[in-house]
Amino acid sequence: MGIEEDAEILGAFIGRYLTQERRWASPVFLADESYGGFRVGLLSERLFAVEGIAPSGPVLISPVLDFGLIRSAEVRGNLRRTPNPNPAMRVLVSHDIHDLVTPYFASAISLIQMGLDPELKPNVRIVLYLGGHMFYTRHESRERLHEDAARFYRKASTKPAVSATAPATGRK
Repeated sequence: MGIEEDAEILGAFIGRYLTQERRWASPVFLADESYGGFRVGLLSERLFAVEGIAPSGPVLISPVLDFGLIRSAEVRGNLRRTPNPNPAMRVLVSHDIHDLVTPYFASAISLIQMGLDPELKPNVRIVLYLGGHMFYTRHESRERLHEDAARFYRKASTKPAVSATAPATGRK
């Protein structure tokens, strides 16, 4: 299986879960690490296009945003798309400044090159930690990531990012 199939299966699962648990008014967050950075973008696009779900935002941990495919579409697609399915969507990108596997500067440059609308730039935040590619294995960095993520979830949850009614598939 490839990234397209991953997005299809996960998107269908998320849609079914929200339907079965009657959680369509709940905020939806996506999180991924490293090479999952571009998968999150594709999943976000699929969630909106097929399932009618506009995610509240992704948390990208040491992501690969500039990796040939440049699937930072979570930011590129949702934040730059017109009309935007969720203009309140926020993005948290977390890196170690010394990470040689997924360099911080690659994400920073990708975000700069996107040409985001100036009104949306405050919705994207890059946070730096110490501890290498898997910085969360370091106690202090893990605690700080927890605090930053909690703050991110609170801010991004101010408005429901999912429509109160299900998409045309008949889900409620």
